[in-house]
Amino acid sequence: MKIVFNHPEEPNLFKFLENDYDAEKLCQIVKSKIDQLFNFLNMEYTLSEDVDRTKDIKFSDIYKVLTISSQYKNKPVKISIKIPNIHNSYCIVSGVKRYVQKQIIDTAFITMNSETSERLVCEYDTTFTVSKRKNDIYFNIKGMSPLKAIPLYLYMTVQTEEPSKLDELASEDDFINNLLQQYSSISKDKLFSEINNSLSSLQKKKTITLLNTYYEMSDILQSYCETPADIIYQLIKRIEEKDNTIGLDLRTRRLRTTSEIIISHIVGTLIEFLVNLHYSNKQSKQHVLKIEPYQNLYDFILAETMFNAPLASVSNRCRCTITGPNGFSRDGIPIKVKDLHPSQYGNLDPAVTPDRENAGVVLYLASICEIDKLGRFKINEDFMEYCKPLLEARHESFNK
Repeated sequence: MKIVFNHPEEPNLFKFLENDYDAEKLCQIVKSKIDQLFNFLNMEYTLSEDVDRTKDIKFSDIYKVLTISSQYKNKPVKISIKIPNIHNSYCIVSGVKRYVQKQIIDTAFITMNSETSERLVCEYDTTFTVSKRKNDIYFNIKGMSPLKAIPLYLYMTVQTEEPSKLDELASEDDFINNLLQQYSSISKDKLFSEINNSLSSLQKKKTITLLNTYYEMSDILQSYCETPADIIYQLIKRIEEKDNTIGLDLRTRRLRTTSEIIISHIVGTLIEFLVNLHYSNKQSKQHVLKIEPYQNLYDFILAETMFNAPLASVSNRCRCTITGPNGFSRDGIPIKVKDLHPSQYGNLDPAVTPDRENAGVVLYLASICEIDKLGRFKINEDFMEYCKPLLEARHESFNK
């Protein structure tokens, strides 16, 4: 078994997962992300690390505790981050070994069933959404009030002196053309105030800061978008596309490992906390934040495991789910998503999935599947081309 899985010339699943359960490497990545974030926000900080002496009731194995000390407006800022100790493919919960499932999550742009909205997913459990309404197009970041998308995009391009790409869309879409003509006549000084009169200038600045920060910290966003403003443009560009895919299409999905789930929770919480710190009007003596990323792992921990059976151990390492943070909710999974799709050829085992409600929800990765550094699957294009007539026939029968 070791000869097959550790072959130096075989870029299979186990090569991708070999560094997933290294707590020391995970700690180093978190520290580098902290340094990158504080430098981008022009904040000074000191970082100390210590071994956790207390025992958590549920998650009883903590690798280290990182403590960040900083200041904002002469008020102390204290941030505590607990790094869970992930061993060789398992963690310890309530004193018992438990495997952690991987997650198949949306790649970046998600074509909705509706033709009036489009969503983009960042790896830090954050979504950017553009929605088309009667009189305008609105953009919002998860948990924030919507802003008018086109003037926001135009303002960001003016700030960075980059050319606007909306003219290409306006030539093909009368709705966008009318909005663009309406906002193009506004002067640079008035453009920012015209984004949304119902929101304060502070909220508008916060939206732009969040966009720039997420783009700086996200490899996913940088691989799909040229600039922070390009995030809004790409969403507007795709807004009228409709999802007709039947089955779990891996061309629009990627694999999240245990380490990425932990890092995403830590960095996402830090970004939200520090940006809110800059734009909050609340007065307090100090700012304190405690991050316990292992709370985010409970959705992925297996209830029953077999550690004495070698084959079961390999099988558990290949187990993944489409539910969890930023994925599908247990009660909101469309039936057509649970179906097979030709892109799964060589990546998923089509014959192995639980019965009843977990069918098509809990899946098992093939040991020969190839995954890049961002977790995206390598798709067999020849097989996809061969199945193209079959896909078209399935779409027609499904829509009847």
